[in-house]
Amino acid sequence: MNDCRNINLNHKGNCFGCGACKAVCPKQCISMETDEEGFIYPHVNKEKCISCGKCVKTCPYYHRKENQIKAVYAAINHNSEIRSRSSSGGTFYQICKHIIEEGGVVYGCAWDTEMTARHIRISRVEDIKKLQGSKYVRSDLGNTYTDAQADLKSGLKVVYSGTPCQIAGLKNFLHKDYPQLLTVDVLCHGTPSPAVFKQYTAGIEKRFNSRIIDMNLRDKKKSWHRLHTAIQFENGKKFYTFCGYDSYMSAFLTNMSQRPSCFECKFTTARRQGDITLGDFWGIGVHISKMDDNKGTSMVIINSAKGADVWDKIRQEFIVEDATFEIAESANKVLSEPPVKNPNRDNFYKTFAESGFDAAASKWIRIPGKAERLYYDFMRFCLDIYRFIFNKKY
Repeated sequence: MNDCRNINLNHKGNCFGCGACKAVCPKQCISMETDEEGFIYPHVNKEKCISCGKCVKTCPYYHRKENQIKAVYAAINHNSEIRSRSSSGGTFYQICKHIIEEGGVVYGCAWDTEMTARHIRISRVEDIKKLQGSKYVRSDLGNTYTDAQADLKSGLKVVYSGTPCQIAGLKNFLHKDYPQLLTVDVLCHGTPSPAVFKQYTAGIEKRFNSRIIDMNLRDKKKSWHRLHTAIQFENGKKFYTFCGYDSYMSAFLTNMSQRPSCFECKFTTARRQGDITLGDFWGIGVHISKMDDNKGTSMVIINSAKGADVWDKIRQEFIVEDATFEIAESANKVLSEPPVKNPNRDNFYKTFAESGFDAAASKWIRIPGKAERLYYDFMRFCLDIYRFIFNKKY
């Protein structure tokens, strides 16, 4: 198993695309190449390979360093502006702010000028906003593993956030525990293909005859409980819709567009990868009514002593209630099981490879027509009135 030739995968579900194998290779003989679905996989230049086995030893599919959950909290940031910019309750912002104010740096996912999701390094509080909000697409990690390692070796405090598989890849790449490193893994429903996302955004730009300058796939202006997509264009136009009426988000939410390994995820477990796990605390209103005002509540899971130490230092910034793993898991099944593969997922990607996203979406993703939308909007309105009158929480 230590021969690097074993990373030439026959089963794509075994590869998370974290790129740790590429980053650790001493001969730089591994490249990450894109397949017909738009996902990256390692390719070995066997003429340069010295069969050292470091790539396989670093692979999080074979080797995982796990933490055990120590505490679970529901949290709401006292600062309403920070909370409104966040996907849930505004916890990640405070973690980043704390580390930066102590002279540290943060690595996380941001949109670049071409609306590609990339991991970047920030060292200023005013740049935290770039990392806020969910980006439902696989992020390009670039050289952030090696950059973070350099920062750690220089003695800097570092926060590195990402999906559990990305955090696992980083930890394996580092091969040691740095006391000043804090890892934050996010609750993950899987990552769609960047190629699918690129074609989707290109189609939207063509439709509005303008370049996208900002995108929020989890806009909360109308509701935290119901996801909305908000896109701003250079020409001043705006696109805003319920996610169930958007082809890209519909593909994601129905488990049509995720990476093959997402459906066999090894990280949907109480043994978490990060020092802190963050996500939306779906269902918290049923258990602790006052913690759900439909503006966003964070699920904060503390998995290590380092995570507990940072949480203790920022806890005063939040309204906090103790919770349990059982409460957290009740409406967040990705804590304990991977998403279930849509039966048409492979057909969707076959059409995508042959004819592009628009054709695949038209054939395999059902978007309600105008009459249906009016009906569903009316029914949701009635449900909201009912919940308000009888104080029924989500």
